[in-house]
Amino acid sequence: LDLSSNRIAEIEEENLQGLISLTHLYLFNNSIYQIDMGTFETTPQLQELHLGKNLLIEVPFALGRLFKLRYLDLSNNQISKTYKFLFNKLPHLQTLNFCKNKLTTIDSYIFSDMPRLIELDLSFNTIDHLAEDAFSKCPKLRQLDLSGNYLTNFNGALQELQNLKRLNSSFNMIQLLQWDEFPVTMTHLEMSNNQITLLSSTQRSRIRHVQLQRNRIMALTDEQIPNTVEYVNLSDNLIHTIDNGTFRNKQFLSNLDLRKNQLTKLEIAAFMVDSLTTGHPVRLSVADNPLDCSCEMDWIRNNKHEKSLIDIIDDNRAVCLHRIYNRRILLSEVRKDDLLCNYKQVCEPNCICCQYGNCDCKSKCPDGCHCYYGVTYTINIVRCIALQSEDRNNFSPKDIPMYATHIYLEHMEIPVVRSHDFLGRTRLLHLHLNHSSIREIQPLAFNTLPSLQVFY
Repeated sequence: LDLSSNRIAEIEEENLQGLISLTHLYLFNNSIYQIDMGTFETTPQLQELHLGKNLLIEVPFALGRLFKLRYLDLSNNQISKTYKFLFNKLPHLQTLNFCKNKLTTIDSYIFSDMPRLIELDLSFNTIDHLAEDAFSKCPKLRQLDLSGNYLTNFNGALQELQNLKRLNSSFNMIQLLQWDEFPVTMTHLEMSNNQITLLSSTQRSRIRHVQLQRNRIMALTDEQIPNTVEYVNLSDNLIHTIDNGTFRNKQFLSNLDLRKNQLTKLEIAAFMVDSLTTGHPVRLSVADNPLDCSCEMDWIRNNKHEKSLIDIIDDNRAVCLHRIYNRRILLSEVRKDDLLCNYKQVCEPNCICCQYGNCDCKSKCPDGCHCYYGVTYTINIVRCIALQSEDRNNFSPKDIPMYATHIYLEHMEIPVVRSHDFLGRTRLLHLHLNHSSIREIQPLAFNTLPSLQVFY
């Protein structure tokens, strides 16, 4: 019987008389605020009751007579009052939709002792507290929706739900994710749009699907992610650090979403998985991070030419920032020479004089300067820009590494460029001396620079 979308305000006892075989009753989208106590005594076979989008302010006592009811929809009302030991009089109830009401707490004996309940939706109420035994004796409850409330924790209320598979607690006020609050049977967790800053250590969890987007997580370690995880969404957080080995033991991992975080580099050691069992690479999303084009990301280029266990699926959207030219480069187009690492001192591979002070293949960055080398060591950049007075007074062009390929001495006080200041820098390609107050250039100041291409 479908009486939805009318103007019904009250259901009186005699309204349903003679409907002894009625199994489905739709009263959705009316103006019902009152249901008389004996209303359902003449509908003993009723299995589905839809009372959503009405004006109820409390759960009607009349529901306690629906002994065969399997589905109950009370969503989109104004219910702020429930009664203990009412729902447990519905021994066959499997699905209860209580979303978009005005419940503030879930006390004991409201939703407990419901032996066949499978799905419970309490989303978008104003719940800020769960009794510890709020869901006790609900052995078949598999899906629980607590999203859109004001919860800061679960107060141990989930511990007895030994068949719970899916929990949605998005849009709450949770700051600490404690994995041991969830039953070991749980496989799907949605906790997006909370205030989570920290993940506890996980030991027993068998969760496979995790959604933690739009929180305040700043760092990740191996112990904070279940080893059973297959899909993890950590997008739109504040993650700036991922420890090496964080995903090493996640052998079932197939999708990892790290978009919209604060990552400046992607190290292969952080993402590698030992003994991956899925048969295909981990699909990694990293767009909208402030990535630097650093040499730690050389593995991304190798991915294009070799079979890899990590597949960056949005490399045509994700960009890194060139560390010298401040140019954004798509990860799909980045070249080896774009990937730079800063150094204070570095020796090239096969350098045989590294232990000595005077050694061409050992590069030492002058005080106050910023120096970078490329992953193939064909690029060696020295930037000395507007040094502070002490560093500027101690600076000499002769301190610049012999294997420098790009030298930037800009906004410096170098009144005289002396003879042989740049002697023997056979790899030098670019030399910038602009805005450095130069008044005199002595003879032979730039001799023996056979590779020089650009001079400012």
